[in-house]
Amino acid sequence: MRIRALSAMAAVVAMGACQPTQELTDAQRTTITADVIATVDDLYAAMNEHDADRVLDHYLQSDELLYVGVSESIQGWAAYSTLTRPWYQSHADVTFKHQILHVQVLAPDVATVTARGSSTDAPYLMWTRTLVLRDGRWLVALEHESWPGAKEPTGEHPTM
Repeated sequence: MRIRALSAMAAVVAMGACQPTQELTDAQRTTITADVIATVDDLYAAMNEHDADRVLDHYLQSDELLYVGVSESIQGWAAYSTLTRPWYQSHADVTFKHQILHVQVLAPDVATVTARGSSTDAPYLMWTRTLVLRDGRWLVALEHESWPGAKEPTGEHPTM
């Protein structure tokens, strides 16, 4: 029960943290949205070119980076890049299509993007990414990817 209470409290804190820190004008939101879309479109172009370095250049290079593939997670730039680079090198035949469904600007330097798509390996994919603005560039800080038929999680959910 204590774990559930802590999880609930963490969720409330996270929701509060996602509230915009300042009001943005419509023009600012439009500019941020366009910049984020351009970044995500460029990420998919790099993915289709199988350029692992260019793909990885779109991600926050710190321990704060988190990738979640359905129910498995990879924490930190070092772990993520170690697994991602060889994947692109060994899957040169895989290409991706995507459609951005929603961009939500949370702050002048934080936005989320939801996209659906497919690859030559998977007929249906969903991605949600949180991007942060660092040194004038939008970078993925959190990515969640899911697809039908993914393997079942190992073990019970930690809050159950």
